[in-house]
Amino acid sequence: MRASLITLAAAAVVSLGSSIALASPALPIALAAMATVVAITATAAWRASTSAKAAAEAATPPDRVGVGGTGAGIGVTEGWPLRRRHVALALAVSLSAPALGAEPVVGRASVIDGDTIEIRGTRFRLQGVDTPEHAQLCRDRSGKEYRCGQVAANALADKIGAGNVACDPITTDRFRRTVAICRLGAEDLNGWLVGEGFGIAYRRYSTAYADREEAAKAARRGLWGGSFTPPWAWRKGERAMALGFAANGGPDGPIPAPAKPGPEASGTTRCAIKGNINRTGDHIYHVPGSRDYARTVITESDGERWFCSEAEAHAAGWRAPRG
Repeated sequence: MRASLITLAAAAVVSLGSSIALASPALPIALAAMATVVAITATAAWRASTSAKAAAEAATPPDRVGVGGTGAGIGVTEGWPLRRRHVALALAVSLSAPALGAEPVVGRASVIDGDTIEIRGTRFRLQGVDTPEHAQLCRDRSGKEYRCGQVAANALADKIGAGNVACDPITTDRFRRTVAICRLGAEDLNGWLVGEGFGIAYRRYSTAYADREEAAKAARRGLWGGSFTPPWAWRKGERAMALGFAANGGPDGPIPAPAKPGPEASGTTRCAIKGNINRTGDHIYHVPGSRDYARTVITESDGERWFCSEAEAHAAGWRAPRG
């Protein structure tokens, strides 16, 4: 009876997993925990069954064990609890697998910015590509400034149009966004952004699109035709447009000088406003002299950044602290 209940529990978890696994990439993690409970319960039942059999064998005369001695007689009855244990453990493994390679999420996509989209309430950060920020300025071939972050976002929106996008989840970042490779039909949107020069390869996390970046650079497509600041450097408060064919020094810019101390360390007020992202994902900026300014630490690799003015912070989606 105990084994039957375990089998039914395992079947229930499988049925539940099949029906809701596609609803959210985070659900398979909870299912894996449920499967682990089933596996532990099955193992405990197996141990209890084995102990009972061992006690029965100790009280059974040798001539009643069966042909071939203890191994032949008991092997037939021990096989079933062992199989139940293996099935339960296999169930745990199979249900935990979607946490590492969940089913693609497919649907109509809304573009949040050049490298972030949303499908059915889930935000996806496109892996391996970094596009300019919404308020970021770049220069075209003639030296005229333009909002390259908006251009990237608009280009992605035009590319997707009314089509369905399929995103393959890879992991989750600290902002609870699902990092993914997203496709429109057979086309890799992450790679498309890099190849068209709307973004650059984010080598810190992936080199998958380095070749496409080199091709875009050679053809002077998008950003590479003018001059720009790498998005990750712009988020740190840098404004020198050192990359691109129109930049001083050519497409790769001049050899970078040693990093200068940040605004807080150097005492300068240029780009001294701290754009923080708290644990709940709120984007809040802090001006020098405000209550939380001194204790706020900016981690650029997590998307936090410096601003030169409050207007710039507002334009990028940050707000002032409340209270």
